[in-house]
Amino acid sequence: MATKQINSNEKRKHSTPTPIQRKEKLQKTSKSDSTVKEVLPNVTTNEKKNGIFYSVSIVLLAFGFACLHVYHVATMFENDRHFSHLSMLEREMTFRSEMGLYYSYYKTLIEASTFSEGFHQITNDNLTEYPSVINTLQRFNLYQEVVIGSLYRAFMAVMDRLGWATKQCWQVERGQGFAPVTSCEGLGDPVYFYLEIVWLCAGFTMALIFLYGVFLSGSIGGGILSVVCFFYNHGECTRVQWTPPLRESFAYPFCVLQMICVSVCFAETIKMDNGNLYIYLQLLTISGSTWLCLIMWQFSQFMLATQTLALAAMFIIGAINKRTLLVILFGQALGILQATISLFGNELLLTSVLTCLIVTIVVVAIMLEPPLTHLTLCHGH
Repeated sequence: MATKQINSNEKRKHSTPTPIQRKEKLQKTSKSDSTVKEVLPNVTTNEKKNGIFYSVSIVLLAFGFACLHVYHVATMFENDRHFSHLSMLEREMTFRSEMGLYYSYYKTLIEASTFSEGFHQITNDNLTEYPSVINTLQRFNLYQEVVIGSLYRAFMAVMDRLGWATKQCWQVERGQGFAPVTSCEGLGDPVYFYLEIVWLCAGFTMALIFLYGVFLSGSIGGGILSVVCFFYNHGECTRVQWTPPLRESFAYPFCVLQMICVSVCFAETIKMDNGNLYIYLQLLTISGSTWLCLIMWQFSQFMLATQTLALAAMFIIGAINKRTLLVILFGQALGILQATISLFGNELLLTSVLTCLIVTIVVVAIMLEPPLTHLTLCHGH
């Protein structure tokens, strides 16, 4: 028994560390902590570098795809119409049906002695529905022509002040007894300036589609796949290369932007840790993009109506919460209010299906959702 006690005491002595051993352990742990602290800054800096490189690569790819789409649609339009070899009258005649109507208002704005006089002519038009005098900004979606007309007048004023040439003209021989015509190219030509803005909108559309694909998939490959699918189904996705002055050619990028804003709202409100300031920012982006979409295309309300129905369905099945639904709906409602004011009380928008849907779903979500939930709980018990 004595021997066993001695052995156990010896084991306890060997197991308890001496003060010197404790110091050595502390020194080792401190050294290991210092090495970890030295490694962490390198990791964070590498992550920052990778994040900056990733963001720059996304921006460059979006810009490259936008330039590619601009070149693609401009080349298709030129090959279809031989636009550069036509006279001014023949170029304007290529804009058939309502395209010529929209372009005529742009022509009125740039040919008037002053911009204010041209603006007064289109807001007090007595030619379109003679003998009635109508406000074409209220009846049609013509803010594109107003903006392009003001940009053209400003561009020509600056170029004239600097003395720079804005277009190049030459004589085109028709042959076979036809008289030659004078044809011009360059931003100084009103038709070319108008078309360049349309092509820029098409490029903006492609950039946003790429960014939308990157956002939804979380990778650059998803954005590239979106661009490839758009080009593969180009004839079904857009007709900007055949009918540039149509309203959808200008509204397309802003409709995609509105969908991106709604998708970002989905992703951020799921976290449930956003403050009131961020909610106001979401309302501002959704309302602004909805406003731009509505004032540029009279049929964009139907696209937004399908979006609203999808939101209601997601709310019913529990895919989104009540706050997310109300933020998006109130953003759409603000956009409709802004568009109605901008269009001088457009009746088509005020009495649209979109307006009725938003009002109905908001009333149901606020007024009827609590009692319906209470009835469901009672039925379950």
